[in-house]
Amino acid sequence: GGKSGNKGEKGMCKTCDAPKPSRAHHCSVCGRCVLRMDHHCPFTNCCIGLYNERFFLLWVFLVWAGCVYGAYMSWDPFYVCLVGGFVNGVDSVTPRDLERCTDMGKEVFIFLPTATLLGFMTILFGWHLMLISQDWTTLEFFR
Repeated sequence: GGKSGNKGEKGMCKTCDAPKPSRAHHCSVCGRCVLRMDHHCPFTNCCIGLYNERFFLLWVFLVWAGCVYGAYMSWDPFYVCLVGGFVNGVDSVTPRDLERCTDMGKEVFIFLPTATLLGFMTILFGWHLMLISQDWTTLEFFR
């Protein structure tokens, strides 16, 4: 990985038969050539390339930060209500904790999906930071 296949190459796009600048790639979903194309993002439904890569990275960071906040805010209810009850046994949950768990309701169940998404976003954010530091795109990395 990491070989940038068409750096410096110029020519014609085989799909749309238009002049193709160096490091451009034809997106089969959008049907057009994209400068310094990284990938077609299914979450934003657009190609990530030269002109919107910084906005995509900002979006990934903000989703990551929201997940950190959600996991932090839901950790205490999750720990007290689920982990405490399962690990230490149901008898270890005090009436006060049980009342707190009932009051918190859905907050208890926010932690697991938020923590899972946080793990995914951490990998995605780290991956794109590594690519940017090496001046690669995802498509160039896998060529």
